[in-house]
Amino acid sequence: MDPFEVSHLSDDSLLLDGKRLVGHGFKTDAMLLTRITEIDHRRLYRREGYASMYSFMIGEWHISEDAAYKRINVARVAQRLALE
Repeated sequence: MDPFEVSHLSDDSLLLDGKRLVGHGFKTDAMLLTRITEIDHRRLYRREGYASMYSFMIGEWHISEDAAYKRINVARVAQRLALE
């Protein structure tokens, strides 16, 4: 079954599935931020041939410049807040 085909879902099922996916997305976002924080902290991007976390995310993960910038900033702010 094609996971992108949704026409067969009832209205209620579609609404519930949308809510479930949003929940998974938030968890995935939070997990990604913890990985960004740790990769940045360990400077693993250097081992991979990049001068910065920003260039690593763009070059290795193919994330847009804007998305990389925002995620790095959020990860760094979250880390500072966790240490307070």
